[in-house]
Amino acid sequence: MARYNPDLMQLDDGATGAPRVVSPSTYTTPITQEELNTENAKFDPATGMPLEYLTSDIPEIRQSFTMPGFTPGPYPEEFDKFFGPADPNMLGYKIVTNSDGSQQLEVQTGPGSTSTFGAPIKVNANGTVSQFVKAANTATNTATATGLSTETNASIKSLQDQIAALTKQLTANTTATQTAAQYNERMGVYASMADRFNKYGLTGLANKIKELAIKGATESTITLELMDTPEYQQRFAANADRLKKNLAVLTPAEYVNIEDSYRQVLRAYGLKQFDNDAYVRQFIANDMSPTELSNRVVTAVQRVQNADPALINQLKQYYGISSPDMVAYVLDPQQQFQKIERQIAASEIGVAAGRQGLTAGVSVAEQLAAQGVSEAEARKGYATIADILPTAEKLSGVYGGTMDTYGQSEGEQEVFNSLASAQRKRQRLSAAETATFGASAGMNRVSLTSAKAPGQF
Repeated sequence: MARYNPDLMQLDDGATGAPRVVSPSTYTTPITQEELNTENAKFDPATGMPLEYLTSDIPEIRQSFTMPGFTPGPYPEEFDKFFGPADPNMLGYKIVTNSDGSQQLEVQTGPGSTSTFGAPIKVNANGTVSQFVKAANTATNTATATGLSTETNASIKSLQDQIAALTKQLTANTTATQTAAQYNERMGVYASMADRFNKYGLTGLANKIKELAIKGATESTITLELMDTPEYQQRFAANADRLKKNLAVLTPAEYVNIEDSYRQVLRAYGLKQFDNDAYVRQFIANDMSPTELSNRVVTAVQRVQNADPALINQLKQYYGISSPDMVAYVLDPQQQFQKIERQIAASEIGVAAGRQGLTAGVSVAEQLAAQGVSEAEARKGYATIADILPTAEKLSGVYGGTMDTYGQSEGEQEVFNSLASAQRKRQRLSAAETATFGASAGMNRVSLTSAKAPGQF
């Protein structure tokens, strides 16, 4: 038996002459044995598949491991009569044509492992499979053709088979390494996306994210796919309401950030009854900014919830708002905040009038509120009106038949709006009293300057 010298690519068969060189070497070991052992430890020794892949419960990943040149899936039934039924877990197959015209079936059993069936076959043009029969006298004996002995040719064939097997193993290892790297990259996308959606409260979408990531979907593609799931649509339900109102849809990050802002405001003022998904959805659906919500909360707590009971009664009298619903009314995004502020200001003016024994109608109170009369100015103004009104009304009763009368309405016009016509009415009544009794009228001694507020009635 000839011995092969791998360094010189020569056959040393004990001949006395110079060694015969068979062919130049075409194989070079790319990695050391230690490196190869380390790399192989990442794969199942029986199948050559990544250990992480073997624990996967997602069947769609298997096709992604089909090697180039292989057709995915088990081989067709036409091959069953020669090789038996195909393994349903087979990753792929291909037909290998030999030098003598025969063909063989090679199957892929793992990401980097294959197996070739030994029986020679012939796949006909019509797709049928038959046993290969070698034509007689079509080939010349290898030993005769080469002029080498049968033993030498057998050694050459053995050497060629070893080189082919080693090359095939290295190719399989390279393919498996590349496949493992691709798998790790996709699992990285899964981990990143799963962590993000866990923070959104959507842990139930983890399997869906994993399935899409393993198929090779990008993060943007995965997000678009998830938007169609019931879980996503329920979590970000206010976006559907915004669409109906022609408002821009919020991204998950924007949605969660504005939710957190709302809840911080509500919790800061102890309004836990409004710190729930239903109210937060209303705020988002109506595009209420966190700043506006903060202003509403301050109004609800400081001017309503903690207000004098008289204000609560006045709000109910003017607008029919009962005490338990007042904070909810202020926070209701369907109600314009400017209108709510005007209603509260009008009620405060109504309370100021009531404390002086006067009654301010809702239209007058709203007018004064609209022109900027504050609660403090209302208290001071109605105190002045209450001081001059008794005498003015008495004189109006005396001289009403011959001149204009002066009542609460005129007092409000004069005090809050510096209306000259109202002032002249009071002055004429005072002058009539002076002319009749020869004394200065009490009304003339009342100074209205300090009670006047800017604005137009």
